[in-house]
Amino acid sequence: MISPEFIFELVQSLVDKKKTSAKSKPKLGSQYVGHSEDYHNAEFYNGYGLSVKWLNQIRVHAQKGVYPYELFMKQAPNQTPAEADYVRANYKQTTIQVFKDMVDTYGRAYHENNWSIQYVTDADQYINTNTTLQQYLDSEFPEYGSLDNFVFTFLPPLKMMDAMGVVAVLPYDIPVIEKDGEQIIDPEQLIKPYTKFYHTTRVLAYDINYAVIESEELSSVEYNGKEVYDGLVFYIFDDEWIYKAIQVGKKIDYQFEVVEWFNHATGIVPVKRVDGISIQIDETMMQQSPFLYATDILDEVLLDSALLRGIKPTCTYPFRVMVGEYCEFSIRDNGEQLVCDNGYHYRADGTKSICPECNGTGAKDRVSPYGTLLIKPQKGTSQGDTVTPDRAMYYASPSTETPVFLRNEIAQGMAMAYDILHLKKTDNKVQGSAGLTATEVASDQKSLIAGIKQNSVQLFDLYEWCIDVIGLMRYGENYRKPTIKRPVNYDFYLESDYMAQINEAIASKQPPFVIQSIIYKYLQTLYYPDVKGQKVFNLISQTDRLMTMTLDEINMKLAKGLVDKWEVVLHDSAINFVNGLMMENQEFLEQDFDIQMQLLIAKAKEVADSITIQSPSQFNSRSVINDIVNNNEI
Repeated sequence: MISPEFIFELVQSLVDKKKTSAKSKPKLGSQYVGHSEDYHNAEFYNGYGLSVKWLNQIRVHAQKGVYPYELFMKQAPNQTPAEADYVRANYKQTTIQVFKDMVDTYGRAYHENNWSIQYVTDADQYINTNTTLQQYLDSEFPEYGSLDNFVFTFLPPLKMMDAMGVVAVLPYDIPVIEKDGEQIIDPEQLIKPYTKFYHTTRVLAYDINYAVIESEELSSVEYNGKEVYDGLVFYIFDDEWIYKAIQVGKKIDYQFEVVEWFNHATGIVPVKRVDGISIQIDETMMQQSPFLYATDILDEVLLDSALLRGIKPTCTYPFRVMVGEYCEFSIRDNGEQLVCDNGYHYRADGTKSICPECNGTGAKDRVSPYGTLLIKPQKGTSQGDTVTPDRAMYYASPSTETPVFLRNEIAQGMAMAYDILHLKKTDNKVQGSAGLTATEVASDQKSLIAGIKQNSVQLFDLYEWCIDVIGLMRYGENYRKPTIKRPVNYDFYLESDYMAQINEAIASKQPPFVIQSIIYKYLQTLYYPDVKGQKVFNLISQTDRLMTMTLDEINMKLAKGLVDKWEVVLHDSAINFVNGLMMENQEFLEQDFDIQMQLLIAKAKEVADSITIQSPSQFNSRSVINDIVNNNEI
């Protein structure tokens, strides 16, 4: 627990740094992102300015509506001011899909089928009043509906954007009653703790023993003799209390009043960084988002996209070139008759004015009211127009080589970004990764899995931490910690990669267990949200040992007595048997797995005793998978 003296010194130090900050920081929803020092040039702690810069670099490619002012501060060589203004006015965020693909890819690891949580039975007092921990976290959690929704839906893109950001746990509201003329916390009401994410721009201090966050709340202060709500409010957290430092008095005086806001008494500082990739700069430990490593390439894509957008109008709206007449427009100026001379009217005193008819060009077009260009013929001594009709008017536009070059640069830059992040773009074609060897594909996949696993571990660390802090803050010593089974499967190839592996394994006559393991992974990837389909496939794959054998292999083993006829029946009719067992007992798949296997085998033996086997069916891995997942009875 930090002392009152330390708190006042801490607040004064932060205020001094804010006062010396020459430029104000825009809100995070601002459309423009400039230099980090423009955003916040006060270094509240070592690495603060750098972490803000990293956030800004990612926001350009992650948050809709953000304009990268720093990228387009200066005009490109040979770019006119008008062209630069056009690029700024028509800027589009063409790289944002990479960020979304990365968030979605990483999110597959913590799909609800890949982990579970087991709550411990709460005390009777909470069960009887419907205030159990499970009910609160699953259906009554403030703002987000459930803690799961916050951690696994709302938080992942923010974590990917800002690894130095924090999650804080604080009461949503504090129930109070009046006693002896004072307001005290109602001991009969449970506190409703909730989680809130703060970007690194709001985190003014972060230490093992305390944290300070600049709140979005505004206090009442005096400004120009009037009361305005424009004062600063800081939340100060330690392992026992949450304090509020509230600006009071005149706005320019930066006076603060520190109050004890809430005694959480958890023994834990209720603020935690979301983390990313750990790095050390000198003696300072920092966290980087893995997405940061692709931002330089994506910046180049944005620049190329902007240049392409600037070139398109000159290609689609070409210049019209045509013969014209000399402009002889005349005006009267102070009694003087002036005739256009190369676009200007010259006066006797040496001054001149631009011709309003030709706007200084000295020529006028010869297109008739009906859009016809008339060419003068030869007449007498006049040669007429020497230009041929096909050259009298034509359209001039730049070559399309430059747009094609830029489009190729953009495509290559996007591909490089996906490669850096070890992501794959699905093209809906059943094929392997073109241009890569099997070793390269496997290495790339392992790198992706390593990143997904690290992100998943950090999220579940944060999830458990949130539950502990919320439980202690809400129930105190009555808190009972649930058990969480974390994800164990991080292997998510594309479906096309698995199909290529299956085909290759069958063609090279790999052992059946190898083929079976690949098929199982393929099914998990293609239908991982289908809980029932996975259960059925797992049951059949564990019971049918002939599943990956060819017709010839089954016939040979049956002839030699190496397999029983009930095994062949099971191989041919496993789906029908499972459907029948499920119709007999709707809870069939909820039984112990050994019991499911016994019932399925018994069904196959029952049928095998009543039929004569002639020829088993040809094995088709794709057919088995589709039957399991698409069968109407499942």
